[in-house]
Amino acid sequence: KDSLTGLINYRTFSEHYANWKFDKTWLFVLDIDKFKQINDQYGHLTGNQVIQKLARLLENSVRSSDLVCRMGGDEFLVLSNGFASEEKAQDFVRRIQKQAEKEMKDTVTWIGISVGMTRVLEGESLDMAIERADRKLYEAKSS
Repeated sequence: KDSLTGLINYRTFSEHYANWKFDKTWLFVLDIDKFKQINDQYGHLTGNQVIQKLARLLENSVRSSDLVCRMGGDEFLVLSNGFASEEKAQDFVRRIQKQAEKEMKDTVTWIGISVGMTRVLEGESLDMAIERADRKLYEAKSS
């Protein structure tokens, strides 16, 4: 477990991925926008509180069959089955972003989250899927 959030850690996530039953599986990489600015302006303890809030939000926003982990820093991974199309996966992302905005609107430090997503190919390594989702994350950040 990740000691700050209580989510599974990356190593455990990787082990589950290795045994995952792939069925219209999508990988989502999420991070907090301008997180360094939060730490610099309000301090690391406040930054930790923001990370903890996002972790709880993610846990409460996914199905019990989904996997959520804190990869490190302010970056999280979600692995989820059952999205038949990119549109359905994007609906999931919008729902999480909307929920984050709603729950964090009164947090003076909150800016938002960015999400990169990719459909996971059968037999694909976790590293390759993360690399592709990371590219989408940086595209989302730049737009």
